[in-house]
Amino acid sequence: MQSANPTLTGNNLPYILNQTINAGTGWVYGLEIAFQQHFTYLPGPLNGLGLSANYVYTASRANLPPYVDPTTAPPGTVGSAKSLNRGPEGANPALIGQAPNSYNVSPTYDKKNLSVRLGMTYNQANISSYGYTTDNNDPVTQGGGGGGPKGPNGDQDFYSHLQLDLQASYKLPMGFTAVAYGLNLNNEVFGFYNGDPIYPVQREFYRQTFGGGLRWSPASHK
Repeated sequence: MQSANPTLTGNNLPYILNQTINAGTGWVYGLEIAFQQHFTYLPGPLNGLGLSANYVYTASRANLPPYVDPTTAPPGTVGSAKSLNRGPEGANPALIGQAPNSYNVSPTYDKKNLSVRLGMTYNQANISSYGYTTDNNDPVTQGGGGGGPKGPNGDQDFYSHLQLDLQASYKLPMGFTAVAYGLNLNNEVFGFYNGDPIYPVQREFYRQTFGGGLRWSPASHK
């Protein structure tokens, strides 16, 4: 979605009305590869090992509508906001929120009463919101303009994100199960940047989260 700035007139008093309009057509395609295996053929305690993994690739494009300058267009004309006058270099960006590459890798261990899962989740940097304009196509200036699509005035992107989580459970007598988990073990950053990671907008660190407890299932107690 993007904003529209049509110029309307009433009693010879021009004003600007902002509204959200559709961003035109677009397309997306991709593929996914998945693997899951429990290595029961390994000797001794090692036969509890397993692996679950998948990889996803996507490619996408959004066709943004042509720019109409509200200062010169006839009254009532609707066009994309000036902030989205991208020009030929950026008129077809990737869809918002569409990571080109992502994967999940989860080594596992299941043996008797013990079950352990390590989760590694990755999402490549992807667009959070469109922001590049042809007004910023020149080199960076002292006043903060310029830089091109990969400059400080480019589209706002999510940082690439790789997070590690761990969960373990152990079955106890009387239908009880002990559960423990740790989230974001690598204290991965969350945030945004404009155009290139060297131009950060926001960086957030949440540290690790740990928890545990007992779960009781009456159905499992006989």
